[in-house]
Amino acid sequence: MNKIWWFIITESETDLTSHAGLRLIGLALNEHTDLAADTKGVSSLRCGAVSHANILSSSVALLCLGQSNFEAINRFREDTYFTEALGLKRVPSEGILRGGLTTYQGLDGYAPMRGLSGPGRLWFGVGSSAGRQPCQNDTPAFLKRVLERARQLTDEPLLLRLDNGNDVMENIAAVEDHNEPNEMAAPVHDRIK
Repeated sequence: MNKIWWFIITESETDLTSHAGLRLIGLALNEHTDLAADTKGVSSLRCGAVSHANILSSSVALLCLGQSNFEAINRFREDTYFTEALGLKRVPSEGILRGGLTTYQGLDGYAPMRGLSGPGRLWFGVGSSAGRQPCQNDTPAFLKRVLERARQLTDEPLLLRLDNGNDVMENIAAVEDHNEPNEMAAPVHDRIK
């Protein structure tokens, strides 16, 4: 049975936060996904490590706030509302969020893949690959999904920015394959940093 959530909005003298909508994000992640259970199989954690679910929830929350850089997590490390709204036990540090897991402790992590627009920071897709596999694995399929979603919104030129680990012919072929049937749209250009 589906739960119905009601939010009562009233005037208050309480300090307000610019990220109050995170409570809805937390409810969606914790009540409508199996994130915690699904991430338990990624790899074992050392005692006291930040859980995989906390890392992913924090990353999703930052994206929902329009923050695509890892260092944005630093503003929320001591923010009790951020922690409580998302149901986190601990907020990961920038290094842990950037690394995906506590991979420096000899554990296998994962590599996040995010498809974001430019200034508006629209979220076209998210994925991850296991840390023990090359970062290129699943990237062409991910690019195909993200480009198709982006094209549903605009025929304007698109710039695809990839990390140097993705400087391979398969990705260039994915872009070219996308451009060919979309002759009416401006082409997608790629840039490898």
